[in-house]
Amino acid sequence: MKQPIHQLVQDMTLEEKASLCAGLNMWMTKGIDRLNIPPIHMYDGTNGIRKTNSDEEMGITTENMPATCYPTGSAIALLGIRSSFMKSESLSG
Repeated sequence: MKQPIHQLVQDMTLEEKASLCAGLNMWMTKGIDRLNIPPIHMYDGTNGIRKTNSDEEMGITTENMPATCYPTGSAIALLGIRSSFMKSESLSG
């Protein structure tokens, strides 16, 4: 893939663009052979990367690959809100 991304997208048919939304399986996009675009493996994790041992399922019933997890954005935001809330003069009496 030596073409610029914008050129590749321009060269795609509507069906090829739509196929990227559907995916090859649970974790991979479909490749587009005529443009030499390989399937891309996706990972999920709102708090770090999670990779399953299988491309066909969500990893709920099987063991996932080891990964580093971080607090979610909502948890980090909550810490900031809680901190501000606890410092509020209305709570300190």
